[in-house]
Amino acid sequence: HGSSQSIPPAAWTGLSWDTEVLDVGGLHSTSANSSRINLTSTGIWSAGVSIEWEANSTGQRRLQILKNDTTAVATDYEGPDGVAVVLPMTIATAFRVASTTDYITVRAWTNDPTGIVGTSSNGYRFWATRLSS
Repeated sequence: HGSSQSIPPAAWTGLSWDTEVLDVGGLHSTSANSSRINLTSTGIWSAGVSIEWEANSTGQRRLQILKNDTTAVATDYEGPDGVAVVLPMTIATAFRVASTTDYITVRAWTNDPTGIVGTSSNGYRFWATRLSS
């Protein structure tokens, strides 16, 4: 992602993705529904996300991968660490896809105003790959 994204306190916020590094099969668009990766085949898929939170010593942070914006297929939680440093967060999972219209998105939550670092050293990435039918 090319820029930082603010996350308001106490509100799940969908993340958008404005840059592609590799998109075999046209699973993502930077202009229409840029928050999604479209899962164009049924079967077992793997997906993950890697972000960095801006420095905040008191904030709780949560991150989820959702299937069809309703079902969490992966969740992570980081409590306040007491140290104001940039906090990397990565989650990955595998799940079954039953329909070629399914898609995945990512959303983030914090209890303190903070944001996602856009051009971090570890990257701001969202990926998916089909593992088997």
